Amino acid sequence: MPSMRFILYPYKMGSESCKQLASAIKANGKTVVRVHPDRNYRPRNSDFIVNWGSTHEPNWAYADILNRPSAVANAVDKLKTFQILKQAEVRPVPFTPDPQEASNWPLICARLVLNGHSGQGIRVCKPESLVQAPLYTMMLTPSEEYRVHVFKGEVIDYAKKMQRLPDGTVTAADHVHIKNSDNGFEFIRDVSPREGVCKRAIEAVNALGLDFGAVDVIRHKDKSYVLEVGTAAGLSPKGVQAYAQKIIEYAEN
Repeated sequence: MPSMRFILYPYKMGSESCKQLASAIKANGKTVVRVHPDRNYRPRNSDFIVNWGSTHEPNWAYADILNRPSAVANAVDKLKTFQILKQAEVRPVPFTPDPQEASNWPLICARLVLNGHSGQGIRVCKPESLVQAPLYTMMLTPSEEYRVHVFKGEVIDYAKKMQRLPDGTVTAADHVHIKNSDNGFEFIRDVSPREGVCKRAIEAVNALGLDFGAVDVIRHKDKSYVLEVGTAAGLSPKGVQAYAQKIIEYAEN
């Protein structure tokens, strides 16, 4: 019987996080192949396939795959994500595609694209300056933001977004609206996981039908809200090792 191969199917072959994951799995003595959706890869019965963020069904057949492309497609589309989470009674940030409804909120995040990440396509507006967009979310301030990596119902990596000041110290900067790298935020892992944040992240991954995901969760007034769910997020060295270990354990068991 042929030995198991770990097949990584990335949303693009240049994905750095997928390359890092491939190296980490190889470091455990495993055979790893990154494949295109439209090339001459022929699955073997012993192959273990991991979809790293692709929404496209490949032209090669598979019996099973971690993170089916259809589930990833729902996670990539922010409006679909929020609709699915709301239906499953998993609390997303307050959202609407209706500008009239959004104009009742004191501060609004207009999302100009539905598949943006890291603050892409976001414009913060007041009701009097609201712009046209396919999706609006309510800005919850002050807030803390976390990224929680979930694999098969288990939290495997957890970080809080903190702003690094010029003197090197970090602060939660709760009142900053967009907590991304352009505004000096980075992921700090030396924090104690909050039970409510972890619970919400696990619920979000399950509701979307995903096997794993990186969930951005906002904590506002002691309540946790889902902001987005990534399926090919950038990974820290700790995160790479965590994913590699869990993928190998799951495949071999």
